[in-house]
Amino acid sequence: MVFIITWFALIALIDLLPLVQRRDKSTIVLFLILFILALTISILQALDVGVPSSMLSLGNFYKELGLSYPH
Repeated sequence: MVFIITWFALIALIDLLPLVQRRDKSTIVLFLILFILALTISILQALDVGVPSSMLSLGNFYKELGLSYPH
């Protein structure tokens, strides 16, 4: 787990610092949302918590919209 947090901190330093220096607020917010999602999923997988596939959720979403192939 320490390995995951260390690598994510390194990625944040490399990628987030230029955004902060440019003061690009919308890009910073988007980066943080994606970064926190990725960090959360990585930690859950490291702890052997069953994380459902995002593709299944996306498929169900499309079915609700009526955008699926008939069987």
